[in-house]
Amino acid sequence: MSSPQVLIVGGGPSGLVLALSLLKNGISVRVIDKNPELRIGQRGAGIMPRAMELFELLGLAEPILDVAFPTPRVKTYELEAGLHPTGTFEMAPHSEPTASFPYLNVLCLGQDRLEAILRQELEQKYQCPIELGTELLSFEQDIDGVNVKLSHSGSVAGARYDWVVGTDGARGIVRKQLGVSFAGETNNVDKIVVGDIMIQGLDQDFWHMWGDASTTLISLRPTEVPSLFSFILAGKDIDNTSMASDSQGLREMFVRGTGAGNLVKFGEITWVSNYRPNIRMVDSFGKGRVWLAGGENIAHSERFGGMNTGIQDSFNLAWKIAHIQRGFSPHTLLNSYTEERIPVIAEMLCQTSALLNQTFVKREKPSVWGRGGSLLQLGVNYRWSSIVLDEQSSHEDEFPEDEDEFDSYGAELGSQLRAGDRAPDAPALVSLKLDEDTAASTLRLFDLLSCAHHTVLVFTEEPNRCFAMVREVAAWSPDIVRVVQVLRAGSTKCCGPFYADKAVEDTRGHAYDAYSFTEGCFTVIVRPDGFIGAVVQDSMGLRDYFRGVFCARQK
Repeated sequence: MSSPQVLIVGGGPSGLVLALSLLKNGISVRVIDKNPELRIGQRGAGIMPRAMELFELLGLAEPILDVAFPTPRVKTYELEAGLHPTGTFEMAPHSEPTASFPYLNVLCLGQDRLEAILRQELEQKYQCPIELGTELLSFEQDIDGVNVKLSHSGSVAGARYDWVVGTDGARGIVRKQLGVSFAGETNNVDKIVVGDIMIQGLDQDFWHMWGDASTTLISLRPTEVPSLFSFILAGKDIDNTSMASDSQGLREMFVRGTGAGNLVKFGEITWVSNYRPNIRMVDSFGKGRVWLAGGENIAHSERFGGMNTGIQDSFNLAWKIAHIQRGFSPHTLLNSYTEERIPVIAEMLCQTSALLNQTFVKREKPSVWGRGGSLLQLGVNYRWSSIVLDEQSSHEDEFPEDEDEFDSYGAELGSQLRAGDRAPDAPALVSLKLDEDTAASTLRLFDLLSCAHHTVLVFTEEPNRCFAMVREVAAWSPDIVRVVQVLRAGSTKCCGPFYADKAVEDTRGHAYDAYSFTEGCFTVIVRPDGFIGAVVQDSMGLRDYFRGVFCARQK
């Protein structure tokens, strides 16, 4: 068995997703974590819709949906006044999924449970266990790879990898030894203790909140584990340092603060942390053969933001490393990783920090935590990226010179789909028979995408137009590009001939509605991370996009 090509330092969600993405691309990995035992705790327990779409690309949507649950409705109470609610509100109002957006609701799932699902996939499908108690001590890189020193069980050994990626959090050694800056501030807005506690007698159908942040706020959210609640204890009257190390004192605080008396029993505290918000981010995501993803890039002020943003880092980075490693793309492709992700992370920090300040500085009621659509992360885009191509009418004026002004979360984007946007879904596609032995089947557009290849969607009923695209793809790297012809419902051309890898009929028109373009554009290239790399008018546009991401035309 060959040595792993990529060393991933950190076994949290970002590292596990990176490992799975690379393995699906045929790149071998080794995942280490200096912690001797698996982490426990709900931690960042909110899974945003965009994250669910990416988990679907990994084939893991079903096991996550089996255990995750919608964000519960909140009951509010006066501090120390018992179980007599003063009102209810939706922390994250429910939205019905649409054809283009199959996931529109925030789901709750403990980070430890999510990590277990990801680890199981790595171990059972790829025989890639997480090596606990293994610490990266140092590294030195050259043009071809990275020499590392690792410590395990008191012994130190050297090894060499083609790549090293740090995903071990804001205090990780990879970021420190790379020497990238970590500018920002530690937010002193208030004192916060977070953790998990077993509770008997409290309704698990609701999220419960007593008081407010002006004095004391007690938040108890149910979890996927029976009787286990995730808690937040915050406010100016909280001695967070002592509370985080005093389980009995915490329980007494819950009894006193809720006023629930004997109706509620507060039991074992399974995990607790003294939480201090940080708003920091790097100015570069790596260099050469050493890169950062997830918590290595940011320290964030809001518990729901970091994990979701981190796995998007991993998806963006994985396909680029894989293409370079397999000889399809130049090393300069990685310049786009920092270029694309820094504006997104900067906006995430801005938005989540604003929510924190509303609650703990302005002392507004908890209902301000209701999330705007942009925090669902479905509008995250890379329209400004140097490697995307859009041949629709010129829209250079949309992009300011200062990257801090990019609308990276899509809060103000128009309805016109552009290169750099998230690729929409479309159900009710029917595969057209390419031979007598292939049965037609119904599928979604997401079923056609993969984190292991680009997908060229050709919206045409004309065989010759599709053939021109197929011929251009064949001249580049056909192993990592798939061509799909999409025909309108009821087209008389549905009998072929078909030149693409797959042909589908858009029986309800959802695909043509979602992928509606101007200026004669009829072909879309969806990248392995689920973003649109290009919107083009002809095979020359296809060629121009491939020139920006691949090494050279082969024919």
